[in-house]
Amino acid sequence: MNTVLIFLPSNIQDCSPGYLVGKIEQYPVDKANVFFVCGKRSECDVYKEVTDSKVNVIGYCFKSGSNETETFFHGKENWVVVWADEDKPIIKEVKSGTNTLHSVKHKLVCVLYDVHSVIHAELLLDNAHYQLRYDYFKTLADNVRTMSFVEHKKVTLKIGNFLLARTVDISSGIFILYWLMPVLTSSSLTHYLLSAANDVVTALQELPIWLMGVPAGFKLNHAFNTMLGKFFLYHINLWWTFLVMAKPLLELAFQIFLCFGQLGITFQVSILADLLALVSFHVYCIYVYAARLYYLQLYGLVALFRLFLGKKRNPLRDRIDSCHYSTDQLFMGTLAFTILLFLLPTTLMYYVVFAALRVAIVGLGGFLSRIRYLIEVLPLYVTILWLFRSAKVGSNIFWKVKPKVKGEPLTMWVQVVPGSWWETVVQCVPDSAQPPPPVDWFKLLQDLLVGRLIYPV
Repeated sequence: MNTVLIFLPSNIQDCSPGYLVGKIEQYPVDKANVFFVCGKRSECDVYKEVTDSKVNVIGYCFKSGSNETETFFHGKENWVVVWADEDKPIIKEVKSGTNTLHSVKHKLVCVLYDVHSVIHAELLLDNAHYQLRYDYFKTLADNVRTMSFVEHKKVTLKIGNFLLARTVDISSGIFILYWLMPVLTSSSLTHYLLSAANDVVTALQELPIWLMGVPAGFKLNHAFNTMLGKFFLYHINLWWTFLVMAKPLLELAFQIFLCFGQLGITFQVSILADLLALVSFHVYCIYVYAARLYYLQLYGLVALFRLFLGKKRNPLRDRIDSCHYSTDQLFMGTLAFTILLFLLPTTLMYYVVFAALRVAIVGLGGFLSRIRYLIEVLPLYVTILWLFRSAKVGSNIFWKVKPKVKGEPLTMWVQVVPGSWWETVVQCVPDSAQPPPPVDWFKLLQDLLVGRLIYPV
């Protein structure tokens, strides 16, 4: 015996008698016939809408005490008759095919739902928990929205969240800018920038001088250590000279940044990240030199070590092959391996110091980029709706079985309720906001160990 499942609006008894419109679906696998009642129409509306082929009439609803059950649609094969009692609707008769079913003898299940919550629950159809093989409630939501002729609202949850976040972003940015304006007008930002850059340059100049001595008690190769120290000191002084000469350009850039800063905190955070990259550009250059030198020296040692094993790498087939070396090749390989091995501690010391500075700067830049993303997706709009339990953020379905009454079908009541706050926020992230890529910590650590370059995260 097939189960007949009937979805009825919970407020169907509040209106005058009329025809029930909706859709009938059959699910052979589940052995179920489902009546999706989406609303009620008067006789005049039914004649007009049926002519226009907009809705399907699947039943009739009459008030208690009325005998009005003979209608011009009663000859249909699939039909449901509902008695609108004062407390709740009662199913009096269901016709499925050529069989007339009664709740006493057959498996009839009545599901009462709130039409308003189904129509306005924007997240309901996107919830992954209800994407089942046969999602009855999803089909119901589609039919209710179609037959109620509800136009899609322009302000969706994502758009509303984006607009409110941008409003808070811009207003807060203007407030912070005008709060800092007395400080910025009394002394130019370039003065602060150059002062900060001067402090950074001074600290960096002390690093090569410290490394050129006996850093942490390590005795490094004196000639190679002196050459590297002077090389890095030259680049630090060269970058400081460039900043001093570019002071007029920095003042012009400050005025441009001041205009863009009024567009919100996100622009101010982006400007701060750009200034950080500008001030620390020489640190990046020095890091690149140290990393490339360490990388080449390390892989040179690995390649020369294969010489003692009688092997070499075949780049064409990307494998390690056996190889016979001559006496001269073994002598030169041993000499080169010894030189690179004894110079490695000096190179490693410079690489560790400047790689640590690079990681600190990249980490600070990644932190600023994630702060900017959080401000862009600030979930104020959906949080307010979630706190007030609005129907718009409904994403889960709450089922409640009512006590069984003899002579009536099993009745259940469903309600669309909001999910957890975090699930709601994740589903309402604006599409325009691109999240920062996740950090692959294993690859980052591997790149640091072998000397590959570290890029912004």
